[in-house]
Amino acid sequence: SVYEVATTSRGNSDVSRQRIIDKNFTVPTARKAIKLYDEFDRFMAGKITIDRLVEKANTAMSAHVGELIATAINGSYSSLTTNYKANGAFDADTLVTLIAHVKAANNVSEVEIWGTDISLSNVDDATAAGYSDASKDTFNNLGYFGVFRGTNMYEMPQAYSAGEGQTFATANDFLVIVPAGQKIVKVIFEGDAKVDLTTAGRNDEQMEFSVARRVGVAALTADEGRYGIYDFGA
Repeated sequence: SVYEVATTSRGNSDVSRQRIIDKNFTVPTARKAIKLYDEFDRFMAGKITIDRLVEKANTAMSAHVGELIATAINGSYSSLTTNYKANGAFDADTLVTLIAHVKAANNVSEVEIWGTDISLSNVDDATAAGYSDASKDTFNNLGYFGVFRGTNMYEMPQAYSAGEGQTFATANDFLVIVPAGQKIVKVIFEGDAKVDLTTAGRNDEQMEFSVARRVGVAALTADEGRYGIYDFGA
């Protein structure tokens, strides 16, 4: 927040005090676990290895954390105040205004635009400023222009959600505008991971690997951070 500065008369120190309040940000954690197994005969035949089980479990856990991050960002839209969010089909002037609010609120001169490559491809300013041949080459190479009126654009990685549905984990219809270098999502790993490898003792002779760890993911709200979201799908 920007605090108000009073105008006073000479010799007058009767100025209203404004308290500086430090705000706490709590990230709740939950135990996340995965267990994978395969048949002993497949291990003996070399079709699967312990290293492969570990790799698949770690990949699944990392993907799940990534999905939690995407969900946190998507869900933070409703917590933002009017100046920091916009919706509807892309409009260059709307994005310019959103960028200006984020700059002013954070007292910075540089912000960044983040989104998936599909989201960033919606950012089109050709009618207002036009694009050089170099910019058009950038679009052909990246799938988006890379810069919008001096503000750099960065691609969020895309992936499928867990399961067989082949659903994108990160929405392709929104942009996030943040001060350069600011992290708007906090990820907490609480304690060490609990890892178990069972290679003997089961009556069915199956071999299994499990990993569990407490994880917390939360996006900053309007009380802790000033960033913007442009939602094309709202």
